[in-house]
Amino acid sequence: MASNTYNPSGGYGSGLGKTYSRSTSGFTARDYKNLTSGANLLGTFMEASGDVNAAKFDKFTSEQQARLLIRNAENRYAQGTRQAGEVARKGRGMESDAIAAMVAQGGTVDPTILAKIKAQTTQAALEAVFQGTRESGGMRLQAQSIESASAINYANAKASASRKRFGAAATLMGAYS
Repeated sequence: MASNTYNPSGGYGSGLGKTYSRSTSGFTARDYKNLTSGANLLGTFMEASGDVNAAKFDKFTSEQQARLLIRNAENRYAQGTRQAGEVARKGRGMESDAIAAMVAQGGTVDPTILAKIKAQTTQAALEAVFQGTRESGGMRLQAQSIESASAINYANAKASASRKRFGAAATLMGAYS
């Protein structure tokens, strides 16, 4: 490897003053160090971007999962309401059948039997509504916790990426100052 000497006051060649060696191949150890540092910094920037994109995707899928849970919660609430309506309809049928049976036997309509039927029907209908509401509320709460957790993870990923980028930028600025 041939080298020339550099004289700060007179260019390349011999002369007075301090001399610096330069490789004629054009690639020195310092160049290699700068190249690997640059590649490392680029890798850091790309890693930070990848982390943010992965968190963004996770947030998107979590939001989709939360929307599905909310839709299921709405369906469960509606199912409980429909069950309550069905129980009430059957209760009215039982009431009507009881009245018809009492009248057919030649007796009078017993209000205590009708009150028991109505009370049991009302209780069963309220239980159906309560179950639908309770399960629906649990699904909504789960959806909110999923959305909150994904938002926190996304914010943390963005903050981590910013720290990585600023650290890489500081390293870059320190190398050339």
